[in-house]
Amino acid sequence: MFRIDRNMVYFERKESVYTNLVQAPRPEPQAGEKRQDEIALQKSREALKKAQTELQQMEFEAMEKASGIVSRAEKQADGILEKARDDARGVLDNARETGYAEGLRKADEKIEVSCRKKTDSLQFLITKIEQARASELDGLEGEILSLVMETAKKVINIQLEKDDKLFEGLIKNALAQMKREGKIVIRVSQEDYKRYFPAGSAEFAVGSDRIVTAVAEEPLFRPGDCVIESEGGSVDAGISSQLKYIELAFRSEKGGER
Repeated sequence: MFRIDRNMVYFERKESVYTNLVQAPRPEPQAGEKRQDEIALQKSREALKKAQTELQQMEFEAMEKASGIVSRAEKQADGILEKARDDARGVLDNARETGYAEGLRKADEKIEVSCRKKTDSLQFLITKIEQARASELDGLEGEILSLVMETAKKVINIQLEKDDKLFEGLIKNALAQMKREGKIVIRVSQEDYKRYFPAGSAEFAVGSDRIVTAVAEEPLFRPGDCVIESEGGSVDAGISSQLKYIELAFRSEKGGER
């Protein structure tokens, strides 16, 4: 197919002057001849305009035909491409069907191995967590127990400050439990000595017995500390010592439970 560009179609008028030729003088045209020339020129112009119009129409029709050809070619290309895609999908589907069973078997094996590994890892993690939790709880139990004992000691000391009978009750309880033989000596802190036993001796009623004891002050004892001695043995009746025994017994019991 070819295309005619009307922009390339033009008429060129040339006037040549030959100076070496002698032209014979032309007679002046008559009125009738002049009219005929004008008519001929008008016809030439109309013919040229008609030719230009026909040329434009031919160009438009040619462009329409070319556009149709391109459109049909594109549709054909799309059809070919879609068919190629369908063929490719068919090949893939066949390949999937052919290897489906084998693929499932291999996939099951991989899944089983992966699940086993994850189960082992999870069990290991659970064991570690339980160990860490037990260790953390052990540490917390120790801290909590120490805090409880310290709090109890403070509470008892406060009560000792308020009630003199409380300290006397501790001594009576210790005297009731110990083997009383010979001379009995009660050792207390300097603060408690001045507060309770300024005379250096004391008498306690334990059941039906009246027990007379000597009292000695110890510079290293703290308020609430108390040790009772006799020839049959000694008892640590101090607040701190009794709480310590309770704490040790509790820890020993918790350790036995594990």
